[in-house]
Amino acid sequence: WRRFTATRWAASASHLYGRPVTSSETWTWLHSPVFRATPLDMKAEADLHFLQGVNQLVGHGFPYSPKEAGEPGWHFYAAAVFNDHNPWWLVMPDITAYLQRVSFMLRQGQPANDVALYLPTDDAYAGFALGRDSVNQAMDGLLGANVIPQILDAGYNFDYIDDGAIAHAGVPYRILILPGVERIPLATLRKLEEFVRKGGTLVATRRTPSLAPGLTDAESQTAKIRELSRALFEAPGARGHVVTDETKLGAQLHAALAADVAAAPEIGFIHRSLAFGDIYFLANTSNHPVHS
Repeated sequence: WRRFTATRWAASASHLYGRPVTSSETWTWLHSPVFRATPLDMKAEADLHFLQGVNQLVGHGFPYSPKEAGEPGWHFYAAAVFNDHNPWWLVMPDITAYLQRVSFMLRQGQPANDVALYLPTDDAYAGFALGRDSVNQAMDGLLGANVIPQILDAGYNFDYIDDGAIAHAGVPYRILILPGVERIPLATLRKLEEFVRKGGTLVATRRTPSLAPGLTDAESQTAKIRELSRALFEAPGARGHVVTDETKLGAQLHAALAADVAAAPEIGFIHRSLAFGDIYFLANTSNHPVHS
């Protein structure tokens, strides 16, 4: 939950496109051998999904086992076993009640994340080669090791956003971060200029955008991108911010907006806004007590 995952990407899409439920396959490879998984293991992994915005857990899995198979029965090789062949079965109502209550709670109101993290998908495409052609696999390296921990440790939760979502809904966040982005469509950068003009905070890390993606009109588009990027980040009175040292990103975020939650790095949170109040779900992701 402190690095790039497709799980958070899916939840971000739900938030941006107004979908109240985000599902995720859960508990795959929870323990090995599979009968050793405990209810606490289930809760710990479920909490990591909740912290990324998931609010519907799809358990993996529950294999059929006929009586003639005996004990401990048939089981699926890649999933924890929580059925009537396992002594933990007696406490399953307790763990499932917890999962049910949290799932219900995290569907109430609207997501209240302050930060959007732009996904450099065009930089990922530019790095494609034979046998290396996955945006998901490229994204973790493009974002780097510091950006996501800096956001979380500074006390903010965040969504991913990309060109399609920005074209669809603009930037409905207080802060948008460009993590080492080199290539960006001109239409997206113009949307970000509008976002800044309306009071949004735009932060680029490592470098500022300087190239147009693709081949069509790339030369003329690149010239316009560099001109607009200079206006946003380098010109006198520019409203964009550049953080070359990503370990200082958290301080830049604090200068723009007070933290939503002040807690130890092990504590993750979800914030949802209701008409009559707010919901905060907090989870200790470590294996020891934490005091904040």
